[in-house]
Amino acid sequence: MSASEAAGIQDAEVQTGRFAMGRGEFARAMMTRFGMRWWGLLFFLVVAGAVAAAVVADLRWLVVALMLAFIVAPMVAAFLYFSFGLREECYANVLPHTVNVSPGGFRIVIDVMPPKDYDSDLVKEEESEPKPLRRYSVDFSAGEIGRYTVDSNGITVAVNASSKGFVRLPFGSFGSEEEFRKAVEIIGSYHRGNEERV
Repeated sequence: MSASEAAGIQDAEVQTGRFAMGRGEFARAMMTRFGMRWWGLLFFLVVAGAVAAAVVADLRWLVVALMLAFIVAPMVAAFLYFSFGLREECYANVLPHTVNVSPGGFRIVIDVMPPKDYDSDLVKEEESEPKPLRRYSVDFSAGEIGRYTVDSNGITVAVNASSKGFVRLPFGSFGSEEEFRKAVEIIGSYHRGNEERV
C-alpha cells in the first residue's frame, strides 16, 4: 500500500444508513457460524436412529430418532440463541442501527424504536417515522474486527472481541457503491496493519 493510499484510508470514514437484519436471516447466520458442529452431530444421530430402526425392524429406534429431532434440536437452537445471540457482538444486527466504519474500528449506533402501536408525543403526525425511544452505541476497535465473507446480499464481518460475533453489512445499507468500496478498503486495512506489525 502506498503512502497516499494509507493517508486516504486514514481520512476515510463511512456510515451506513439505518437498517436491521431480518430475524430469519439472523438465525441462519448464527446457526451456520456457531452451530454447524452441533447440527452435523444431531443430523448424524437422527439418521443413525432411523437406519437402526430400518435395519433391526424395531420402531423404538425410530422413536429415539424422532426424540432427537423434536426434543434435542430445539434445545440446541436455544443454547445457540442464549450463548451467542444475546451477546452485544451479535444482537445489534436485528435492531435498527447504523454502522460507522473508520480506521479505528466500528461504531454501531443502535436505535430502540417504539412499538408500532405506540401513541406518544414522540410521534408527530407529519413525521412518517417515529423518533427512537433511546439511542446507544457499541464500539469495536480495529484489532477486534476479523475477516469478512461476501455473499450475494452483502458482507458479514467477524468480530473477535470479548466473545465471538459478527456484523452484517448489506450492500443496500450504503449510500453508493463508492461508499461500500471505501468501507471494504478500511476493513481490509485492519489486517494489513496487523500483518505489517508482525
